[in-house]
Amino acid sequence: MSAIAATQAKAGDIAEALRTVEKIDEASERARALSDIAAAQAEVGGIAEALQTVEKIDQVLVGIRDRALSAIAAAQAEAGDIAEALQTAEKIGWPQVRARALSAIATVQAEAGDIVEALQTAEKIDEASERAVLLSAIAAALAKTEIAVLHGRDDAGRRIPPDAARERRHRTPFGTAPRRLRRARSAG
Repeated sequence: MSAIAATQAKAGDIAEALRTVEKIDEASERARALSDIAAAQAEVGGIAEALQTVEKIDQVLVGIRDRALSAIAAAQAEAGDIAEALQTAEKIGWPQVRARALSAIATVQAEAGDIVEALQTAEKIDEASERAVLLSAIAAALAKTEIAVLHGRDDAGRRIPPDAARERRHRTPFGTAPRRLRRARSAG
């Protein structure tokens, strides 16, 4: 039955999926179905509805609830609502699941060029291995942005005027390759 409810939710028939959940007697199966429904709601922008659905999951089944909250936080971040995503992630009890949610948020921040904010989000991750993977992804996003700017392109690959490129080179928290190279050459 939980598979039926999940399929209904993914097909966009949330009301029918919720009716199907009411017919499920076993608590963990019902919780998994509700988690799938909440994730489907969040994917299409129904964040408030997804949060209401998560509240129907028994607190005893916190792992399933946390996975649903992680999916909601990721959807909120993708939609550009970083503050809400961070609040949702704070509701997650399991450190590993919270780390995945925070990683998704920080990845969105880094891809948007908000490197300082992405690093601040990464600092909230308790899991060292998860944080290390995330920091590597942030570094890659920073490098991609700097390389594009050095070649006179924006993040989407469009040409930008030289003055704008110069301005963008100075916006990262770590400086730029040309500035670092000039300093190294003048010191040597």
